[in-house]
Amino acid sequence: MATLELVLSAYQSGDLAEALALADATQETEPDRIADLDFLTGGIRLKVGDRAGAAKAFLKVAQSTSLKASDCLVIAIDLLFAEGQFEALAGLVDLVAKRLADHQTAVFKVVTALSTLGRLAEAHAIIGGLDCQKRPHLNLLIAFLATSTDRDGLYVVLLANAARYPDNAFLLAALVQRAQERCDFAVTDHFAARLQEPGFGERLAAFELGLARIIRTDDEREAAKPFFGALEVMRHRAQVAEPLSRRMIRPQGRLRIAYFSSDFRLHPMMTLIYDALLQHDRSRFDIFLLCNSPAGSEAYQSTWPEQLRGEVVRVRDLSSAAIIEWIRQNEVDILVDLNGHTARARLDVTDLCDAPIKVTYMGFPGAVVGVDLDYAITDPIITPDSSKPHYQEKLCRLPETYMANSISGRTWQKKASREVVGLPSGRFVFGSFNGSQKIDRQAIRIWSQILKRVPEAVLSISCARPTVADNLRVAFAQQGIDAGRLIFFDNSPLAEFLARMSATDLVLDTFIYNGHTTTSDALWAGVPVLTKKGRAFAGRVSESLLKAVGLPELVAQDADDFVARAVEFAEHPNRLEELRVRLRTQILIAPLFDAERFTRHLERGYEMMAERARAGLAPDHLDVPALPARKQPFFTPQEAGHGNV
Repeated sequence: MATLELVLSAYQSGDLAEALALADATQETEPDRIADLDFLTGGIRLKVGDRAGAAKAFLKVAQSTSLKASDCLVIAIDLLFAEGQFEALAGLVDLVAKRLADHQTAVFKVVTALSTLGRLAEAHAIIGGLDCQKRPHLNLLIAFLATSTDRDGLYVVLLANAARYPDNAFLLAALVQRAQERCDFAVTDHFAARLQEPGFGERLAAFELGLARIIRTDDEREAAKPFFGALEVMRHRAQVAEPLSRRMIRPQGRLRIAYFSSDFRLHPMMTLIYDALLQHDRSRFDIFLLCNSPAGSEAYQSTWPEQLRGEVVRVRDLSSAAIIEWIRQNEVDILVDLNGHTARARLDVTDLCDAPIKVTYMGFPGAVVGVDLDYAITDPIITPDSSKPHYQEKLCRLPETYMANSISGRTWQKKASREVVGLPSGRFVFGSFNGSQKIDRQAIRIWSQILKRVPEAVLSISCARPTVADNLRVAFAQQGIDAGRLIFFDNSPLAEFLARMSATDLVLDTFIYNGHTTTSDALWAGVPVLTKKGRAFAGRVSESLLKAVGLPELVAQDADDFVARAVEFAEHPNRLEELRVRLRTQILIAPLFDAERFTRHLERGYEMMAERARAGLAPDHLDVPALPARKQPFFTPQEAGHGNV
């Protein structure tokens, strides 16, 4: 009768065929002896070249209670990976999570198998075991995030992985971006604390996303340090064998301006810039819209005027090299990147193309770190002289506000009924309409001070999904504010959103990252927006917009002044009504919504850039002079609502 001892004896004597035959005939009943037999069988099969059979035997040990289980699982994974047995590897996720969750090589091989099979989402239990400092591992981490369509499910996965793998800087950075959206302050506080850890803090900052950083901090020096997107652009540039040299700008003729964006679609950026694109003087400028927008944008663009439609160049399905070649062949003078470090950006194109002048505008409210750019289009409020050292780009500052604004597609918003939009009548209503990611502990603390001093007031918060609302209730309760003082609304259709905005008494801004399009929407709706002076681009936008519409008194000097002004307006509603009346008048004549005036300033900025280039001068900071002030309104309320945005 074959026994384990006979198998071992045959193996030790070198008779592998006999040992294998005995092993197959041996019947053991004790768990430890079964595991020993399987282990020995695996070794024999490996020696005779049966790698698949060896892997199967070692897997049996891995599934046992043997002390060799973990080691055998490593061996089995190595064998299966070498043999390309990806289906078998894909079935090992639970076992790896149980036995080898911290074994980076084993995790990598199993996750690679899942990725190859198109089943990367199944790696959620072990994804944090990858080493984000190794590029092949990092590629899998990036792909894992990209495959997820379940936002709530992904958040749970990231939370679990951050707890199990606290030193995976990539996953922690990915988690904090989503925590900002959810107002999960426990996570954002933890992230801020870990940034201070020597060694790990630097690694963590290198994986932070650009938008997450400028939401987190208004320290311009810190914001300008390389973050993940910037480092990715620089890494890609270093891999290009022979990058193109910049072309000399054409010495004369109409300037050829190419706007490059993924947002030529129903998107806040397009809502803002549409009228400026229409207003461009085609006798002085050739305009191209390099459209990297996702599928479906064609239907949206079909409503545009024929001329604008004819300027669209679809590049979504082109390689980066092909887009760069198009820019070269069509002799683009000025490339205007409208994305910056935002989703769907193709910054490798912007970075590596040979356009004589490269500009960043609109998409990213801060320095577009790591990209070969010449200018950032800004204004003196969002980027005062003190900001210049923190930008690698030279600043081209427009005279009144950097932000384009459109009236096409907007209706002249009448004040909606409180009952219709779900707001209480007879009470003062403060409102916040900014994205939830902009609401931080500072905003909650300051808003709470206001609510305490105006006890009959309520605060309406839009863009708050149920989980966000729950987190905000807790945060306000910590400041002593009862949940009954808060009214939450989930994401709403635009018309409903604007109607609720119009019925609000006073909009309270966020601070590190102001309302941008949202502030513009509120002012168009005739609703005053209270902000305070900021310390960086993203936190100075509302001041820029308010001054461009002629309401500088809505810009507080600091937090205490912000609270005092909010309380004063609530206690003296007649003053607020006077502001509303002024705002309605100012909209018609002030620069904020004057697209024609804005576009002339923008065009002059392009010309000033080109004049320097044609004179052989390097880019330098530019301040565009203002046109004479208008004396007559540039439109009437009856004209609002026309257009195709």
